[in-house]
Amino acid sequence: MLKRWPDTFARWYDAQDIFIRFVFWQSLISLTILTSVLSAPLITYVFEGE
Repeated sequence: MLKRWPDTFARWYDAQDIFIRFVFWQSLISLTILTSVLSAPLITYVFEGE
């Protein structure tokens, strides 16, 4: 039981690390898309105004 514990823990840690990284990249990508979508009309408005 004790010998298998570090291996199981390492595997669980790897899965958690991958999950955290996936969530981080997903939020980063969605934030970038959201920012570009929101700023696109503003940019076109500024350029058309001049």
